[in-house]
Amino acid sequence: MLRNINLLAYNTYKVNATAELVAIPENENELISHLQYIGSTEFAVIGGGSNIILSKPDYRFPLIVLTEFNRFIRVEGNHIIAGAGVSLSSVVEAAVSNGLWGLEKLIGIPGTLGGAVYMNAGAYGQDIGSSIEWVESLDIRNHSLVRRTGEELGFSYRHSDFVNWKHEIICSVKIALTDKAPEGENGDIRSVSLSTLRTRLAKLPYDLPNAGSVFKRPDYQYPVGKMVEDLGMKGRSVNGAMVSHMHAGIIVNTGFATGSDIQRLATEIRGAIKKNYGLDIEMEQIVL
Repeated sequence: MLRNINLLAYNTYKVNATAELVAIPENENELISHLQYIGSTEFAVIGGGSNIILSKPDYRFPLIVLTEFNRFIRVEGNHIIAGAGVSLSSVVEAAVSNGLWGLEKLIGIPGTLGGAVYMNAGAYGQDIGSSIEWVESLDIRNHSLVRRTGEELGFSYRHSDFVNWKHEIICSVKIALTDKAPEGENGDIRSVSLSTLRTRLAKLPYDLPNAGSVFKRPDYQYPVGKMVEDLGMKGRSVNGAMVSHMHAGIIVNTGFATGSDIQRLATEIRGAIKKNYGLDIEMEQIVL
């Protein structure tokens, strides 16, 4: 357990915040030990910090950080078994290197595998939930491991049932892929993946700290970024938080943005879209 830790390295917005107590377990036994130490105290769990807004300058409750947790990847035939703490990009690379199709368009998405499963990360018509064979999680109430098939996890657009199960922490994942290219796909898997990455790099603001898309797409069809751009809100800022000039669905940290700045700007965007389009858009990012 670490005390009085700056969380700058644990969130991709690069917001300055501190936590009185941080646990960074490497396996299930250490995770259980940390949970026993914390006891019934309120705590929060974060992975790579790529889909969160740190809204407080100081966290008085413990944080469990899973960036070092179960960092293993095994390729077994057309399957990949990996721990929740490995990066999604490492899993995608393992799949591509072994000629396994199903994750190649997720290249460039930051964060951990556990976080990707938790919110069913996806891009360009592909999502990780579609390839999940099973997920093993730890029930924090009795410290028992639970394994469920992908069909039991309620995967939908940017959602899994883990969002509702606050008492479980994802530990490991088995992913089922294929060595046959999808129908109509031209080129080898490496070229398809690199082409996808080039598209992401051209469209997304990798030059400034951000946490990707702030909002879910309404009805999975009309892009929030297009609405924000049409409203002339590109470049709109609240102190150090700004609507990206490259992609209006993303808020970037131009210098010293706080979580409060990011939240205020997100609230302005939601209000403008409600007023002009009559839509109540939903946050994709988690406010902690």
